[in-house]
Amino acid sequence: MNTGKNNISRITRRSILELLNTHFYKSFHGRLDELEFWGKLFDLEKLPSSDARFDTLSRDIQQHRINNNDWEDNWYIEKFDLIECEDSIFLKFLSLFFHPEVRDYDWNTVRIIKKVNTNLSYDGITLYEKEHISGRAVLGAKKITPQKPESQYTQVEATNDLINIKIHKKIYEHIIIYMKNEDYFHAVEESYKVVRKKLREITSKEKATDIFNMNAQNKKYHIDIFGKNAEPNTPEEDFFRGVGFLNLAIQFLRNEKSHSPATTLDKNLALHYISLASLSYDLITQDKADKR
Repeated sequence: MNTGKNNISRITRRSILELLNTHFYKSFHGRLDELEFWGKLFDLEKLPSSDARFDTLSRDIQQHRINNNDWEDNWYIEKFDLIECEDSIFLKFLSLFFHPEVRDYDWNTVRIIKKVNTNLSYDGITLYEKEHISGRAVLGAKKITPQKPESQYTQVEATNDLINIKIHKKIYEHIIIYMKNEDYFHAVEESYKVVRKKLREITSKEKATDIFNMNAQNKKYHIDIFGKNAEPNTPEEDFFRGVGFLNLAIQFLRNEKSHSPATTLDKNLALHYISLASLSYDLITQDKADKR
């Protein structure tokens, strides 16, 4: 996995570490304890202690993470210099993090690996299934052509009373055949299906009523969708609830369409429906730093 020193930028590393801490903060080391986990990456008996009472980092971890638990949860970033270390060390850390000995390769792990790879791709690196143990993937890393992120969010231009909206790429690519055939009824239906599928990828559930509840007050999946929980009684909390209401509206509009025979639908009205799907897709897929 040696891809050269510092091909992976500090920005990419911080984004990945924040991503892992957000989605695995309760099980960062998976089935292992911290000594086992970090001991697979570093010789903890040879690294120095920062506590005058001890000689090694191994004793530090035992005292400050296992006995007393008085270090911050992200103590490892500074101790192991994960922002500045060689790429090979950082990638070895990622391979171990997703190793089948550490955690299950379930739907949540798969989607986070995709997000990690999106970040790495901008620096010309990707994780891939290098080998398998007992049918489970062990990840390696390889160089790829650096990817240039393109804006995939809905773009809007306004001129007087005319608003031109560029539909999200994922939505448009799925419905283009219906638009070309002027089958606007199914274009709307399929645009809503894209949103529903994305909700299922993020939360493992697809109904907005199950994710947000009927009043859009369920916060159980906010970390999965928004990357964090909003502070109570803040504009951000209202915003998160508003996103919930938007998805509820799409669910009920889709229900109405799916229980009605396919009919000719006015193009202008259809485009308004589709723009709602595009906006919803934007708001549930933007990086957490872009949510507000």
